[in-house]
Amino acid sequence: MTAGPDVDEAAAFDRHFAGLDDPPEDGFRMHFLDVGGGQSVVVESGDDVLLYDGGPVETSGKLLGPHGGEEVRRALDALGIDRVDHLVVSHLDTVHFAQLTGVVDDLGGEGVGALYLPAPCEHGVRNNECVNGVLQAVGGADVPTTYVDEGHRIPVGRLDVEALNPAPDAKRGHDDENSVALHLADHPTDRSALLTGDIYNDTEVLAERRLAGRYTDRLAALDVLDVPKHGSATPDGHVVGATDDGDGGAALD
Repeated sequence: MTAGPDVDEAAAFDRHFAGLDDPPEDGFRMHFLDVGGGQSVVVESGDDVLLYDGGPVETSGKLLGPHGGEEVRRALDALGIDRVDHLVVSHLDTVHFAQLTGVVDDLGGEGVGALYLPAPCEHGVRNNECVNGVLQAVGGADVPTTYVDEGHRIPVGRLDVEALNPAPDAKRGHDDENSVALHLADHPTDRSALLTGDIYNDTEVLAERRLAGRYTDRLAALDVLDVPKHGSATPDGHVVGATDDGDGGAALD
């Protein structure tokens, strides 16, 4: 675990994790941004960039980050990133994607490769003004949209990035539980990480319990775990309990 760039100059990076101590061009890095009451993670591998979620803006009615809803744009600029190959919205909560409309506007049609949304959103997703803004922005920029469920793979440099959630039979209307959970594996270095969004269990969708039971070996081998739902008390601990951080791993909320 290493310190990120200066927070005043580089968009308040909350935490910075290097997949390798001094990664070569085909290594990978993860940047966890302090966006206030939400989440945003930048993943770099080779020449590819994956952006997982974006934080709230002023109209979200949520806790803002230290730069008032501009953290993601400032972070990309500080990192010298002018193209996001893969833009992933984990689920339909404005604190997870509200800043992405501005990111797409800034980068333009050539600056975003693809947008990914949870598969249960494929029908009836346009009931949220904010996500409509993201869809309109990517539509205007002619960015293809893919709806993701378990088993979907995203090519990010040399990383093997696989969606472990939502389940193929996931129900609509359970946005948190159907968060796109991404497992990132760098096989040459045997490093791995898991991004979980707001995944947790409710009375109908036991998503967190299913993830922990189905992928026990992967969770036990993680180097970095993005703790579900920002480390709040809502998740029941199955995912965290399935990890083994006795070998230098790190849990981030």
